[in-house]
Amino acid sequence: MATDSAFPSDLPPRPQATFKDRHCANTRSCVTFTLSAYNPITPDKAVVARRVCMILILLLRTAISILSVVVARLVWFYLGSILAVIGFFFVAWCLAAIGEARGQRKVLGVHVVS
Repeated sequence: MATDSAFPSDLPPRPQATFKDRHCANTRSCVTFTLSAYNPITPDKAVVARRVCMILILLLRTAISILSVVVARLVWFYLGSILAVIGFFFVAWCLAAIGEARGQRKVLGVHVVS
């Protein structure tokens, strides 16, 4: 009975990948946030439109958070305030990552060029 295998017996050593390489393969760093991602002054009209929309989304979300905190009772006031601040920074970080996207990517099966 032959024990020939489809796999080679000697494999080259696997390169050691860092946490960033495994989980953030397409980014320069895992947490990137620059204010230049929100600067609408650029010659590319598509980038200007995207950044204006990013700013509007951030402003509308902040206004809704402020209104929900003002209307809330005292206990929910503190919790809502904390969640509103955390939500603001999370949305700002996500929008900055979207605003800095370059090149062609496949999103939900559709090729997107930015």
